[in-house]
Amino acid sequence: MLKKITGSLLTVALTTTAIFVAMMVPTPQTADAAQPRVTLCHRTKSTSNPYRLITVAQGGLNGHDGHKPPSPTANRIWNSGLANGDDWGDIIPGDDSDGDAFWSDNSGQASAAMNWSGDSTTGGKSFMLSSGSNKAKCVRMSAQRFYEISKAAGVSDTDIAADLTEQSANEDAAVKPAGGWTASNVASAVGSISITTKTPSALGSNSATLAGTIEAGTTSTTPDFEYGKTQSLELGRVGGLSASTGTINATATLSSLDTNTVYYYRIVGTIGSEQTLGTYYGEIKSFTTGKTVRTVTLAVGGDGDGSVSVNVSSTAALST
Repeated sequence: MLKKITGSLLTVALTTTAIFVAMMVPTPQTADAAQPRVTLCHRTKSTSNPYRLITVAQGGLNGHDGHKPPSPTANRIWNSGLANGDDWGDIIPGDDSDGDAFWSDNSGQASAAMNWSGDSTTGGKSFMLSSGSNKAKCVRMSAQRFYEISKAAGVSDTDIAADLTEQSANEDAAVKPAGGWTASNVASAVGSISITTKTPSALGSNSATLAGTIEAGTTSTTPDFEYGKTQSLELGRVGGLSASTGTINATATLSSLDTNTVYYYRIVGTIGSEQTLGTYYGEIKSFTTGKTVRTVTLAVGGDGDGSVSVNVSSTAALST
């Protein structure tokens, strides 16, 4: 299936090889698809990855209202002067034109805002707006990635399990254990579905073949790729494959790319749908398309009258 992306000429060929691998995974927990949803920045304890971008049921916002640093720094947002383990608060979009895009509807929106004031360079908005100066500090990440950065920041399994419970992230529903997150199950549960973005298997001046692997076990998972010229992956998602189980090796060939240009990409695994069982995200990687090298052939010949004629032909050769 070809997904149209405005302003970009794109041809996509996506293939996958699925090999069934039997493995134990948590019983998937179905999210409440009927609940209106909101996307927000959930605070971590890591200064290098201070926020996790998640989508939650609007009825679950109570778990995020309490994420305010203790007085006298209430409503503090992350800044570069803070250390691992310091407190800073969640960012919940407010009831204005900038915040509207993050809400599936406006029920409860007016009273829910937290740390939202400012613009694209200041305040909470700078972490969530597509043009925000801090956008790279609030990104999608899997439960496994959240676990890894939390451990690196010195957070215990008990506190990570409690944090994941409070988040109630739609993205985690497929890996959440049936009995809930606990200190004893969190490490194994977050890794029950793993997803890896790989180096492109082919690269040219105007094309690239992306690659990635998903270890889905018995959980039916659909692979796609997101890409763009920035880490916001603004050029969208390409795919259209049917869901598979086991080891899923996926590739996507992009064409009509700009020459000598850096592109960012990652593999994405959708379990069910984003409104039911959640989505897993691979690490963002980059590649650079090659330069176009022109070979010019000059044919020089002499005429009987002593003059010289020059015939010029040009051919293009691709270099990576």
